[in-house]
Amino acid sequence: MNRHTDVRPAERRLVVMDVDSTLLTGEVVEMLAARAGAAAAAAVALVTERAMRGEIDFAASLHERVAALAGLPVGVLADVRAEVELTPGAPELLAELDRRGWPVGLVSGGFAEIVEPLAASLGIRHTAANRLEVVDGVLTGRVLGPVVDRAAKAAALRRFADAEGLDVDRAVAIGDGANDIDMIAAAGLGIAFNAKPVVRRHADASVDHRLDAVLAVIDAGAPAHDPRTAPPSVGTGATSEPGGTLEMDALDTTHENVHRTDTTHENVHRTAVVLTSGGPAYADPWHDLRTQARAIASVLTDAGFATQVREDVLAAMEEHAGTALLVVACSGAPETSAQELDEAERVGAALDRHVAAGAPVLAVHGGGMAFAPVPRWREVIGARWVHGASGHPDLDRCTVQVPSTGHPVTAGLSDFSLEDERYSDLDVDPTREALVTHEWDGRTHPLVLAGTVGTSRVVYDALGHDQRSYDSPERRELLRREACWAAGLPLD
Repeated sequence: MNRHTDVRPAERRLVVMDVDSTLLTGEVVEMLAARAGAAAAAAVALVTERAMRGEIDFAASLHERVAALAGLPVGVLADVRAEVELTPGAPELLAELDRRGWPVGLVSGGFAEIVEPLAASLGIRHTAANRLEVVDGVLTGRVLGPVVDRAAKAAALRRFADAEGLDVDRAVAIGDGANDIDMIAAAGLGIAFNAKPVVRRHADASVDHRLDAVLAVIDAGAPAHDPRTAPPSVGTGATSEPGGTLEMDALDTTHENVHRTDTTHENVHRTAVVLTSGGPAYADPWHDLRTQARAIASVLTDAGFATQVREDVLAAMEEHAGTALLVVACSGAPETSAQELDEAERVGAALDRHVAAGAPVLAVHGGGMAFAPVPRWREVIGARWVHGASGHPDLDRCTVQVPSTGHPVTAGLSDFSLEDERYSDLDVDPTREALVTHEWDGRTHPLVLAGTVGTSRVVYDALGHDQRSYDSPERRELLRREACWAAGLPLD
């Protein structure tokens, strides 16, 4: 008999877990790719590994992997469903959760065609996963609808908790890859299972080998973490050093592979550094950047950030690389200044250090014109104003659209009106999620883009021309949410 079966049920919890390499032993997309040939399988496995480590954007990696499946008959899905295997300890875990009456949810960056039948067979009521496009009985190599990325996983956890009438701090999240980090951070108790180092650093506890070992963590009362009070650094690995990961021998558990991790989160930042300029460097002829910066700083300070406004752009970037929310509210003229050219290499290096550390970035309005000699900047924020190609309607009172994306930044927000410029025809990374848009010249143009670069959360908000924009309560609330989401802080 499993040692957990006689544990007295604690207060009701929701347990939400990843599927591939967590509930299941392998990666379904790799199993499907094997049907497309050895070359496709090898390529997909490589991309999967990089995505799991957080080295590439999950949505982009998913599209790349699914493209390799184009042309496969839909029947391969049934074949793979028959082959998937539960992770050791999974049946025991599910049986114990059922005995306790605790609801379970599955959230997957994989495919609903596998996850939903699996959940039904296991008596699991909540699921969220991507859906493959099928035409004439053949996989097209595309997914339908928004990708279930790390933000969508966290949103699903909150949705499942609401459906069960539970606070999110009663939720337990279990996952192994970078796509699970937001979910682990959102839950009251986050557990990394057979996980990559980047995931272990964000979890309250780490478990290896058997999935039912998570019960020892839950029953030991591992504390729910609060991103608002946790310090912005974590221990790494399975060490016994202070601030790192502690063996749970004192808990008298039979699972030697269970470790408690401190409750800090590397991507939680409470300091915001707003970069601005009085010119001529890092400026443009059209904006009063100092006024913009004061308006932005007001919103951030009200949101609880310790906010600095800095005009020494390079020095501020080097000083705070990897340690703060970097808010880029400086800009760039059509002709790059000599100072910007001279400092470009160091700016790029500071940006790389910042992102490599998993620190957040928020670029506002003219920030899309900034750092022209630094190609990496467009890769980070997902958009760039192209002088001579990009434009905007006349500044006026306008209505902007808030699509239903499920992203936490805009969850519950509706279309709103404000007086502002509406940037159009930007050079946009198509893999970034558009959270706010506008219509002009018969086309839809993104105004707010959100995504991740490695483990850094990044937002580009093209609104905010001058104080009139910040006179809008909805615009201020949008900016607050963007900053809090990027910095890993609660949005409510």
